[in-house]
Formats: sequence, C-alpha cells, structure tokens
Amino acid sequence: MNHILYNLVIWGYHALALLLSPFNKKARLFTNGRKNLLIKLEKAFQGNTKPVFWLHAASLGEFEQGRPVMERVRLQFPNYRILLTFYSPSGYEVRKNYQGADDVFYLPKDTKKNVKQFFEIVNPEIGVLVKYEFWYHLIMEAIRRNTHMISISTVLRPNHMIFKQFNEPLREIFRKFDHFFVQDQDTLDLLKTIEVNQVEITGDTRYDRVSQIVEDAGEIPLVDEFLSSKECLIVGSCWPGDMDKLYPLINGQELKLKYVIAPHNIKENEIQTIINLIHKPTIRFSQIQNQENLSSFEVLIIDNMGMLSSLYKYGKYAYIGGAFRGALHNTLEAAVYGIPIIFGKHVNNKKFNEATQLVARKAAFEIENEEELKNTLLMLEKDQLVRKKAMSESFSQVKEQLGATDSIMKFLSKSILK
Repeated sequence: MNHILYNLVIWGYHALALLLSPFNKKARLFTNGRKNLLIKLEKAFQGNTKPVFWLHAASLGEFEQGRPVMERVRLQFPNYRILLTFYSPSGYEVRKNYQGADDVFYLPKDTKKNVKQFFEIVNPEIGVLVKYEFWYHLIMEAIRRNTHMISISTVLRPNHMIFKQFNEPLREIFRKFDHFFVQDQDTLDLLKTIEVNQVEITGDTRYDRVSQIVEDAGEIPLVDEFLSSKECLIVGSCWPGDMDKLYPLINGQELKLKYVIAPHNIKENEIQTIINLIHKPTIRFSQIQNQENLSSFEVLIIDNMGMLSSLYKYGKYAYIGGAFRGALHNTLEAAVYGIPIIFGKHVNNKKFNEATQLVARKAAFEIENEEELKNTLLMLEKDQLVRKKAMSESFSQVKEQLGATDSIMKFLSKSILK
C-alpha cells in the first residue's frame, strides 16, 4: 500500500466534504459532526473504569447488522461500556440516540494522529467492524495495542483493494484479526487466497434482527382501520424513480388493492409531490388520528420514520425501493413476513446477496418499468401457486439463515468477553 497516496485520499475526501458543506446537507453533517470530535470523546470517557466494547458501522444498514450483537453483549455482559461509531451521517443522524449503546459518535478521520488519540481516549478491549469497514490506520493502531479485532457479516469481492498485489501490508494486518465472520463461501475463499484463515461462514446478522422485529412488532390500529380488511401493497423506502413506476399502477383500476407508501425521504416537498401525483383518495399518517371514514381512503402515506419494518405484516405484497439508484433497501424486513417481494432491476443489485437469493428462489421479482410491475402483480393475483411458492420461499430464506448472532456470541463469550 502506498501510504502517502492513502493519506492524500483521506485528506482529499474530507477537504471535499468541507468545500461542499455550505451547499450539501450530508456533507455539512459529515463535516460538522467531526468538529472537536476527539475533545467530545475525551470528555465522555473521562474517568471511565469499565471495559469498552466498540462497534463500528458505516451507515444505517451496517448498524442493523451490528445491532443484534450489541444487544446480546448488553444483555449477557452488562459490565461492558458499549461505544457505537458511524462513518456516514445517514447512520449517525438517525441512530445518535440509540439506547443500546452507552456512547454514539462519528468515527474520526483515519489519520495516524487521530486514531492514536482515539485509542488513548477509548482504550477498547475489543473492536467489531461490520461488513467491510476496514480503515488502514485504525486497524494498524488496534493491532499495535493488542486490541481484539473481529469483523462480522463480512462480504468481500475480488476487486477489493485487499486483493491487489501491492497491498501486502494491509493483508498482514488482516491476518492478525481475531476472527472474520463472513456471509458467504466466496468471501471465505477469497480470504484464504491471502492466507487469512481465521474465518467462519455464519451468514448475515440482519436475519436475526428482522426475526426479532417480528417478535417485538405490535399492532397499529390506525392502519387496520385504514385497510378495513382489504388487501394492500406496502411500498417501502421508495425514491422518485420507484414512484414513477408506481403511479400508473396506483392510479389504475386493474388491481383492487390499497397502498401504504413509506418514502425514503419524508421532506414536505417530496411528500406533497407524491400526493399531487396520486389520483385516488390519499391521506398522510400524521393526519389520520381524528379522521372519520378512514376506510374510504385508498392510499396511506407514512410521513414519519421508524414504522416501516412493522408495516410489512399488513401487506399482501411488498415493493422495496432504492434499486434504481443502486442502493436497494432492506428486503429482509418484508421477507420475514413471508410475502412476495418486488423491486427494480439494476446491475448493482448483485451487491445485495439476500436480494439475489430471493430472486433465485422465486420469492422476489425484478422489474424494469411500470408495465412489468403491473404484469408481475397481475400474475401473482391470478396464479395462486406462484404466489404461494413466493410466500413460502420468502419466509424460508429468513428461517434458514438464522443463527449468525449465536455463533458470534459463542466465540466472544469463549475467547474475549468476560
């Protein structure tokens, strides 16, 4: 690895975020969230006497993968102080008040000076990196201090920088990890090619997370009242590109369904755009508390955060958004309820193992345009055998993949945590 080039990239990225911050909200949050970060950390950890369990997630999706492990550590090892760090504002800003951790912070910029201060302040006994968060200076300092390091729900591809011939220094620190808990055989095989042998296939911890969501999910009486026993399509985390495919379906008469729509962004202008383009009686969730004749509405817009995972249980079908942007939302939150799933066809969907598997099992269906969306739903309505197979395979995929958290906790309990 060319350390000079790496450092230039790190500094350049943060400099670009600073330049964009007056014009871009995400860049502004990224930059402002790291102002005086190490001072804030030092204040938070001053006088700490507890051993520290530290988990780092890039963003919200990786947080959901790390969450089952954090919650089990909290339950089984209450003597540990739990630190959760994020790289991206889209994770930190949503989960900065997460009660399952004692402290939630941004990850400092990956420079030698920053990470040295970070470890001096926090002094974690163990660091858990989720999926593919591998920062060179961070890991180097952890290894230098003999901090236990593991990676969970790891997924790597042949084009990852670790597999480049010039990257022997990074490979060497991979070999010093305590353990890798990987999602698939391909990742295990790739790690073996660079002599990283402390590897175990455990799958994706998100399966455990969505299973827990089902157990904890309560009823939402207002949604029951809105549906009034009618069947519905749940539209989860949709973007404008998804809605463009959905408007003709919703405004048409071919399907006798109600629609519950949870946009990815709940900004007022985006919510209003959706309402303006739907030609059927539509109501926002924030406005239904005292609404009479709620069952007369055909479309319900969810204008808050946090409900989506519990809404899928009301669906006959689920449409999952984000694929047309190359960032498909969580399909497992719907699959756990055993309902057929539809999402956009996009080459980057291959990054999402669970989505690829759902399609292969005919539990999920990819569409490119509004016509394919309509035809897919009409086919599912008419062909009960296809629909029932989709339902069965959707639920089975989740059931078969449970247990990653148990495997990780077994290792931690035996080898590290006390």
